[in-house]
Amino acid sequence: MIEADPKNKEAYYTLGVIAWGRTYPKHMQARAELGMKPEEAAPIKDKKVRDALIATDGPILDEGIKDLTAALQIDPNYDDAMAYLNLLLRRKADLADDVAGFKKYSDEADTWIAKNLETKKMKQALIDKKASQGQIVQQ
Repeated sequence: MIEADPKNKEAYYTLGVIAWGRTYPKHMQARAELGMKPEEAAPIKDKKVRDALIATDGPILDEGIKDLTAALQIDPNYDDAMAYLNLLLRRKADLADDVAGFKKYSDEADTWIAKNLETKKMKQALIDKKASQGQIVQQ
């Protein structure tokens, strides 16, 4: 699909979502098996488990991040891509060697979720403005 239409933001977005879907369950399972809560602000604490996930999921995460970044280059206001970029960066944080690395990826993820919320508000304000002017609004 991307080869046929390299400017298709949805194609890049879909690949990013697939990357998240392929990695998220394994990360949550690893956290659970190690007695870590999903919201625990720390990388996966067992180095052996983390290294195994780096080997299997690292390239998938990197490719997904690249795909979502491409979608955002096509449409800088693509809030769904921002949301999934946030999620993939949180999986990268799981794989960090230390708390500082975890914080780096988590902070970047926080930035994207903040941009996501800001963009959604901006889009809603535009919809509200058009609706108040009697224009037909498509979402």
